[in-house]
Amino acid sequence: MLPSTNSRQNHLPSHQNTLPPELNYCSGKPSLITGTRAAFQICHYWLALLAHQHRNVHILDCAIRFNLFDISRYAKELNSTAAEFLENISFQRAFTPYQILDAVSSFNRKDCLQVILAPCKQFLDGDVALDEGLFLLKKLVTIFKRRSLQNYPLLIVEKNDYQHSVFNSIFPELTSISFPIWQVNTSQSGEIIVSKTSSYEKYLSRSNNGQNTHTILKTNSDF
Repeated sequence: MLPSTNSRQNHLPSHQNTLPPELNYCSGKPSLITGTRAAFQICHYWLALLAHQHRNVHILDCAIRFNLFDISRYAKELNSTAAEFLENISFQRAFTPYQILDAVSSFNRKDCLQVILAPCKQFLDGDVALDEGLFLLKKLVTIFKRRSLQNYPLLIVEKNDYQHSVFNSIFPELTSISFPIWQVNTSQSGEIIVSKTSSYEKYLSRSNNGQNTHTILKTNSDF
């Protein structure tokens, strides 16, 4: 199981919680992890597994979501060190919508998985006009789609519960271009459940009726 915030005892997930094979190739669409804030915790565990397999990863952190301490804990559980993992992980932060657009469009390595953490948040800032934010987010989604078609592997991690009209308009567009979509939910008991869907329509259906596809990770935690 993944470590709980209520305990210092850290454990690796069970054998069923392996790295999704979709992260090892480019499908022509960006992959998406979404749902509760625990989506970022799941992403960190998968980042650790990628680094453990010596896969090159570039992280673009758009909202201070990257946590080196999580990587260090997972590295220890995998009998490695954070320093060894970071040989395969590069890192960049972007603080404005225009920095995010530039960072995504200018990254030029097809041998490296680009991971975008919380790309929408800066576009929803109160300093950004509603029409400008929506226009720029539509541009970002177009860039995501074009980059994936050009065989740049891309993983987007974004929660789905911003209470903002611009996000409510753009999120269906983001999910519609993504494959697969990993939906992260947290039960009342603190159990994290990750389920995979193959299309926006299936994601929307399961979001509405509370049903999940085949569960690929369960853990007791309170993220």
